[in-house]
Amino acid sequence: MFQRVNPAWTALLGYQPEELIGHHINEFIVEEDHPCTVDAYLAAAGGQQVRIVNRYRHKNGAQHWISWVAAPAGSKTYATGRD
Repeated sequence: MFQRVNPAWTALLGYQPEELIGHHINEFIVEEDHPCTVDAYLAAAGGQQVRIVNRYRHKNGAQHWISWVAAPAGSKTYATGRD
């Protein structure tokens, strides 16, 4: 679940923070990229640092590639992405 979002993320994908916060990130990932994304979540939850590239849907329907690095920190996973 999104707990907080960077303004750059909202500018890139066209959503306002309130449209993202409280929603699961998979709601915005292109469906074909769900399996590799779930694998990355599981690896991060298992204590690994993860690198993944997947596609996200812009509010207008366009797709954007985002490259991520994610790492666990306690019960949460923190990720940074760039296009």
